Amino acid sequence: GDILVFLPGEREIRDAADTLRRHGMRHAEILPLYARLSAVAQPGYADDRVPLHPARAVADVRAASPTGGVVVADPGVAGLWVARTFPTTAPGSVVVPAIATPGIAAALGLVAALRGIPAIAVTTEPLDPTTLGVLELATELGTALAIDVWGAGGPVRRAEEHLEQLKAAVSEPGVTIVDVPVDTSLTRKLVDAAGPVVAWSGLLRSA
Repeated sequence: GDILVFLPGEREIRDAADTLRRHGMRHAEILPLYARLSAVAQPGYADDRVPLHPARAVADVRAASPTGGVVVADPGVAGLWVARTFPTTAPGSVVVPAIATPGIAAALGLVAALRGIPAIAVTTEPLDPTTLGVLELATELGTALAIDVWGAGGPVRRAEEHLEQLKAAVSEPGVTIVDVPVDTSLTRKLVDAAGPVVAWSGLLRSA
């Protein structure tokens, strides 16, 4: 069926910030949260082990994303790590939908790419039929789209290879899939540090 996608604009971002100020955490609560997240993410960013620490995988995606590009992650394990550990420096540079919809990361990545915005979609294996359909459509359209697929295996043997492959994927025409082994068992540490997931939490039970 048709996939309806939505990319937030400046007004939506401002409205979301206002809502967070009215109903979100107080400043005094945010600082300890940052400290707990940092305790999990910072060591992970520099971790050279394979399978990759999820925070290292996220850092590689951030480093491979060109200026003005966008990273879109599927809800679930990959989306949780991107949402909580992605080093955001520009509004709109990362998108993690709050509702789980099959193929949404690939679809949003395709929409961005069609608008001339370099895109990296992040998801987990196995690729669902909708994602595969979006990638087939992107191929037919000749659209450049990199998709980072977290799984148990993949050709990455050294941590550095992941970033190398992502940079190559972003610069190549057409659809490029990067399969990378990621240790998602570490997700428990992230949940313990920042609290349980409210959105799409059922997708994390196997983590």
